[in-house]
Amino acid sequence: SDMGFINFWHYVDQFKPTWTLVMPAHVALMLERAEPPAHKGLKGILCGGAPLPKDTQLAFEEKFSAPLYPNYGLTESTSVATCVRPDDHARLSGTAGKPLAINEVKIFHKEAEVPTGVVGEVRIRGNNVCPGYLNLPKLTAEKIRQGWLHTGDLGYFEDNGALQLIDRVDNMIIVGGENVYPTDVERLVPELDSMHEGILLSLPDRIMGRELVLVYRSSESDSKTKDWRNQLLSKLTNFKVPRRFVNVSNLGFDEFPKAANGKVRRTEMQRRLEEVFGFADTAQTARDDAEGDFVADKTKSLVKEIMQIDQIRPDLGIENTPSWDSLNHLQLVMSLEQIFGVTFSATQIAEMTSLDAVIRETTKLKNRDTTPN
Repeated sequence: SDMGFINFWHYVDQFKPTWTLVMPAHVALMLERAEPPAHKGLKGILCGGAPLPKDTQLAFEEKFSAPLYPNYGLTESTSVATCVRPDDHARLSGTAGKPLAINEVKIFHKEAEVPTGVVGEVRIRGNNVCPGYLNLPKLTAEKIRQGWLHTGDLGYFEDNGALQLIDRVDNMIIVGGENVYPTDVERLVPELDSMHEGILLSLPDRIMGRELVLVYRSSESDSKTKDWRNQLLSKLTNFKVPRRFVNVSNLGFDEFPKAANGKVRRTEMQRRLEEVFGFADTAQTARDDAEGDFVADKTKSLVKEIMQIDQIRPDLGIENTPSWDSLNHLQLVMSLEQIFGVTFSATQIAEMTSLDAVIRETTKLKNRDTTPN
């Protein structure tokens, strides 16, 4: 619990352990609240359960003079499958370390193993992997195939042989056809002024598929939203920046609900977010579509999403807007082609310089595709 970890160093001083095991949430909590210990008897601390941001690791080691050794594994793989070792500590900081000799750890996309540097699902095989789930043959057949444990975690191997974890497959959010991994955004939360904790969730959105929502805990009022968005825009591609920021208290929680191991209960928070903020009004959507505003509405929302602005004039010169660049232009074109099933010519793409022009060119193609022969 949080209270137990506030007393962490008191217990270290009292019982003199040389090694212990924590989670990244505990590391962040100790950085925020605990004072450095009187005695520095810890040789090292293993840290697992979630990716540990390198900046957090370095700040902790500097403050408490105790090295952290990130590791990765599942209960099904007898807890630890990869680990940073003392002799590799400086070189492999910010990773989950190298596979232990007891098991193989490889990255797959579908049934093919992928090369170093390519993201895929982490799979583990070895004597440490359990034979199956008791009395659950269907789950066993789904999760353990040809001896490989399908972890449901996404990651890749760096050139130095260390595993870099990205996120859970289930956590991935698709926004306008682009993959967003919550950890891309969540690793920046410690840099946001007055934000104590934050997780990235999403709500259904009829234009983009999903709308990104950062649920946060902060002692400040909600006036920081604009600052937070600008801070994130300076570090992330536009489509990864949340459109909405929701205080966890607005979901009826004082604190983030967590499991006994310190992990945030994402599914519970996602369910509550959808209960409180609701789904899109499908009846209204149908009426809008029938009135022929569908292309215009979708295009306008898409431009606002990509440019991260709340208001947009139809005659606005897109390329003269500070948040616009050639990548955004390409993202807009690709998203429109995907949503409407059309293909723009090079000439049309060059002419899409204002919202009006984008709507005109898209409507032209859409109508041509739907006109009976």
